[in-house]
Amino acid sequence: MTRLRWDELAACATVDPKVFFPLAEDTRMSVSEIELAKAVCESCPVRAQCLEYALRALPYGIAGGLTPVERRQVNAERRSAEHGRGAA
Repeated sequence: MTRLRWDELAACATVDPKVFFPLAEDTRMSVSEIELAKAVCESCPVRAQCLEYALRALPYGIAGGLTPVERRQVNAERRSAEHGRGAA
């Protein structure tokens, strides 16, 4: 049996990538564009795997149900938590 990669099971695999990266040259996304992309992510069976990938390697677009700004916030919170554990 062939094993599928998580990204082959993603809900976005059959959606136009422009939904997640609508303004490639312009990093601003409208609220409606963000909501549309997040709606696809919401029911995705591999959302957690996508988010972990995006937190490590994807600076643009919607991925794992989060915007780039939201992902930066998660990364900052993780760094802060790791720093806090190191000081304890």
